[in-house]
Amino acid sequence: MSQPGESSATYQLIAPIAGVVAVAVIAAALGGSALMVATSVAAVAIPSCLWLLRVNSDRQIAFARTCKKFQARVDDLEGRWQRLGQEAQQTPSALSTMRDGVIMLSQTGEILLINPSARRLLTLDPESDQFGRVFNEVVRIPELSQTVAAARTGDGTQK
Repeated sequence: MSQPGESSATYQLIAPIAGVVAVAVIAAALGGSALMVATSVAAVAIPSCLWLLRVNSDRQIAFARTCKKFQARVDDLEGRWQRLGQEAQQTPSALSTMRDGVIMLSQTGEILLINPSARRLLTLDPESDQFGRVFNEVVRIPELSQTVAAARTGDGTQK
């Protein structure tokens, strides 16, 4: 079984050799001396091998540069992920100690976060899970529901 990319690698290796053999055959057919054949073969073989080495070297250098850029990007993303994780751990603890009530809603009005002060101010059960519930179904204070609706749509001012 051939491996992916093997045919092009094999061609790169065989093509210069085939060129060398062709030059040797032509030089011999023209009645050249052994020195002429050897010189002709060397004239084709050396640049061909150098070209092959250069192509592979250029590819290796390009691959190494790509790997280095990729690793730098991975390192950057790992750093960002760690900072985000730290912030995610700090945010709930900060919100839970606030005296002000804080409620974070999705664009569709579902509760994403509600701190203990908001639960206490709205007389909600501190043990009940409000996550994902629609704000207007949980909080039955018309003025607050209207204010939240106005803030979500951008109408009116927040009080």
